Amino acid sequence: AVAIGTMMAAEFSQNLGFITPKEVAKIQTLLNQAKLPTALDKKVNANDLYKLMFHDKKVQNGTLNFVLLKNLGEAFVYKLNSAEENSTLIIKSIEKFIQ
Repeated sequence: AVAIGTMMAAEFSQNLGFITPKEVAKIQTLLNQAKLPTALDKKVNANDLYKLMFHDKKVQNGTLNFVLLKNLGEAFVYKLNSAEENSTLIIKSIEKFIQ
């Protein structure tokens, strides 16, 4: 689950314009080399998973805290409110990893 979350965070970072597709591919390659899972089962519904994320321990006062990448090796906390427009980018990031 950690590797899948890492990939989704990398994809979300890319969707927000912080890292490049090449950097996401590099992360994917490293996780694949370590034989870690990087995809969700196709039975997973991206919208349902997004809603469940707001029950995670990283939620504080209705805000979901993501650890994203500004660059490889440079992380930051991105705070997301459930009503924020970037929620569609998160769902898009989740959908990419459903196989």
